[in-house]
Amino acid sequence: MSLLVQRENSYANVVRLNVAAVQPEVFQYGMQQGIAVDLMGNLIGPSNPAHAGEALVVYCAGWAP
Repeated sequence: MSLLVQRENSYANVVRLNVAAVQPEVFQYGMQQGIAVDLMGNLIGPSNPAHAGEALVVYCAGWAP
């Protein structure tokens, strides 16, 4: 599986992920926003966007190492 992150008209490099034999899912906050936080624990979203090179934690299930 490939993961592609888009912010407005900019795209990050595509990352290949191994997926376990279950349905992968990114946990959501609200109806459309995935849960991602910066290293200080602040929720990433429209009012607090991530910046190039910033490390994030994305909460999900079903990914294989």
